[in-house]
Amino acid sequence: MGVDIDVEHIGSSAIPGCAGKGVIDLMVLYRPGDLDRAKGAIDSLGFEPYAAPGAWGEDRPVRVGTIDRDGTMYRLHAHIIAANDPEVVTQRRFRDRLVADPGLVGTYARMKRDILAAGVANGQAYNRRKADFIRSVIGDR
Repeated sequence: MGVDIDVEHIGSSAIPGCAGKGVIDLMVLYRPGDLDRAKGAIDSLGFEPYAAPGAWGEDRPVRVGTIDRDGTMYRLHAHIIAANDPEVVTQRRFRDRLVADPGLVGTYARMKRDILAAGVANGQAYNRRKADFIRSVIGDR
């Protein structure tokens, strides 16, 4: 028996004109109680747990993988999230507000370039440096 999931494109690559790090972020939404089945479904496609210092835990997992589309390889991060988790609304709100406001996209892209230029290479540190901006965009500030 399969698992009922929905997949949405999130992250910088979902926002026209937004610079990214060459990774396509996906939000894989599963029904409450189906976390293990959702992880299994994604893992069966060849994805692996995101293994890095401070990485997401298995209660809110991220899987990494690649796909080949017409000879081009794409790096993917699959964020596996319960469909009823408040994070779903937050992810959508951030994406949708940037899609609607090119000025915000420019500000976000400059901030990300500045973080990388400062030598921040650790993914968790990079995310922490973006956190205040993200909160201001989604209205949690």
